[in-house]
Amino acid sequence: MISPASACADIESICSMRAAAGTKKIFIVAENEPQDTRFVRPRVADGYGLDALWNDDLHHSARVALTGRAEAYYSDYRGSAQELVSAAKFGPLFQGQRYAWQKQPRGTRADGLPARAFVTKFRAEFEQHAALGRCPFRPVAEPPRRHAHA
Repeated sequence: MISPASACADIESICSMRAAAGTKKIFIVAENEPQDTRFVRPRVADGYGLDALWNDDLHHSARVALTGRAEAYYSDYRGSAQELVSAAKFGPLFQGQRYAWQKQPRGTRADGLPARAFVTKFRAEFEQHAALGRCPFRPVAEPPRRHAHA
């Protein structure tokens, strides 16, 4: 976990990079486990002004829906259609509510933030996510074998 002072220094560096980029677009996404929406709030609203925040809740709910497994930090998710729609439409599912897995509140309110402020990657999810090594479900990596005919 990075400290608030370190995060502020990183944000200042990002602002400098944006200024140096001139007309080039730089799109910056934060991955913040507590899902603190300050990262995507404007700086004038005491935010950090980044473009998007990784939506762990949508990712976790989708994983539960796809695998049927809800162990460990997936235990607070059901993978229901309602969860998926809510996370896609409103951002994080947990916006200060108690998160049983961590035994404490999780997330911050996302009022006034557009859906585009939250991103999730689904393509190749099971192959590329950092948590794969801790997950008992693994995709079959090999293509089906074909038998050569003589």
